[in-house]
Amino acid sequence: MTNREKSYEKGCIRMSKELPVLKVTMLGRFSVSWGEKDIAFKRTTSTKALQLFQILLYTKETGIQRTRLLDYLYSRDELADMANNLRVTSHRLKKMLVDAGLPEYDYIQIKKGVYKWNSPMEVEVDALELKKLIEKSEETEDIRTKMELLTKACRIYKGEFLPLMIADEWVASANWKYQELYFKVLRELSRLLKKQNRYAELLPYCEQALSRYPYEEWQLVKLECLTAMKEYKLAVEYYEQIAKESQQEYGIRMSEEMMEHYRAIRNMIQYEMNNIEEIQQHLRPDPNVFGATRC
Repeated sequence: MTNREKSYEKGCIRMSKELPVLKVTMLGRFSVSWGEKDIAFKRTTSTKALQLFQILLYTKETGIQRTRLLDYLYSRDELADMANNLRVTSHRLKKMLVDAGLPEYDYIQIKKGVYKWNSPMEVEVDALELKKLIEKSEETEDIRTKMELLTKACRIYKGEFLPLMIADEWVASANWKYQELYFKVLRELSRLLKKQNRYAELLPYCEQALSRYPYEEWQLVKLECLTAMKEYKLAVEYYEQIAKESQQEYGIRMSEEMMEHYRAIRNMIQYEMNNIEEIQQHLRPDPNVFGATRC
């Protein structure tokens, strides 16, 4: 065993149960908290040290090959000695973490060309937790448990993956993957809630999705929710709003499926109005009947 491997084995000590969990947010924004303390870094998110930190956290379960790490960090830079730059960046990261308030520790471990995050405290990364919840939901047959897991997954997703680094190829790729995972979760949760006629519970999730991705798929789901809840007026107003926006901003008409749904809502409103008229007619007193009960 080489000295480096011995150092690796020594550094990988068991996590201390006494230390708070290091919680990392990567979906929607990047933030780190340790216990009750928010970890603030002095430098901007464009620094290589912080980028290395994000990569190591994201790959904390498997580690990352040195060649791929160099590509992630320096593919757009013209450097004569990327390996030396990585060593300098690693040193800066360790110092940056201590300066931010984390305990001194050998946070970066290298074994057989694989760089891996190592810390004395447990680490929770929201993006990785999202994947675990989805995997668990697919494994369970219990509908109630499945819906609880899907609900948690929807709540974890706060938006784009590392949005300030979206120009980096590996970040853009991961962002697309998480967006598709979010849609997958929302479709399954939508299917299960519709099956139980729980449209009022589905509507907030649908509106959350529309606030990030105003796609027709979720517009249709919102219309379906409002219709099922008999909020016909709101449904018509919503359709007319998005139809106007589509025409003004993109110069396109609504799809046939959307227009068909709109016509169905209008028919439901007409049906409701006819029913009210029939009820009023039925309640109208007979003018030929006299007595104490005549209104």
